[in-house]
Amino acid sequence: MAPKYAASPAEFASFLAELPEDVGPELTPLKSALKIALAGLIPEGHFEVWRLPGGYYCYLMDYLGTFLYCQNAGERDEGLLADGLDYLLQTTKMGSVLRERELVILWGDADTIEKLTTLLVSVHNYRTHSTVCLDALFIIPNGCQLAEKSLPPGYFLDTLRADDAELVAARWAYSAEDEPERIRIRLSSLPSSCVRSCGGEQLAGWVTVDHRGMVQHLHVLPEHRGKGIRAHLMQDIAAKMYGNPGLAILPYYCVDDRNSAMLRWVPNGHTVYGSDGKAQKILFMPVSFDK
Repeated sequence: MAPKYAASPAEFASFLAELPEDVGPELTPLKSALKIALAGLIPEGHFEVWRLPGGYYCYLMDYLGTFLYCQNAGERDEGLLADGLDYLLQTTKMGSVLRERELVILWGDADTIEKLTTLLVSVHNYRTHSTVCLDALFIIPNGCQLAEKSLPPGYFLDTLRADDAELVAARWAYSAEDEPERIRIRLSSLPSSCVRSCGGEQLAGWVTVDHRGMVQHLHVLPEHRGKGIRAHLMQDIAAKMYGNPGLAILPYYCVDDRNSAMLRWVPNGHTVYGSDGKAQKILFMPVSFDK
């Protein structure tokens, strides 16, 4: 199968339409990013997507961070992955972008990202960084009722405002230096949810969606825990995503394998399984070109 490339709204629509019908939920992150780009929420020239031989799907998003996503949905063939990487680095915009950026986040199915990282380091003069995350991939089903009880008196659901960005960024373990500004930009065009208390003066918890379509920044302040706020936040953000016909993206989220409290909370029916029948593992690997 010849490589397929898309870098414009018309090409994104064609790429989506040509995805095989048997592609499972493990490609939800790819579909979500394509739909966000198709909606015009990623500036033109900052998103490209490829289908490579061997069932490898990749995209480069160079907006509010630089992210190289790669997921296998076919036969795992390291030789084809190496050839595909050579093609991307030598013949597409991606090669120059990856060399120029101070930090690039590789992410996708763990096996593919491990192999991709090895190739970049051993063949193409890249180096890795210490902050590596192995996560499980989950999707909130449509209509899922997560909250078992109402919010306590004095608490109510709301939407995050631009002036909430500093606090949200401060409580996010993976914040970039410009995280507050990234959050403000996301809040201007993508769904968010929060719970406020004390007449709306205090934030108790919150969750956002980024331009990859990923539900993130989920946090409940310690003094407000034990009140069911997390369930209300996840239920509300899912309802907003399913109810937005302009995006039509599935609410997916990733949980670090070390986050035992969150993993214990994840309800039945959220886990995404790969083509091998095992729970889908997502690896996040920061890399940079060793100039």
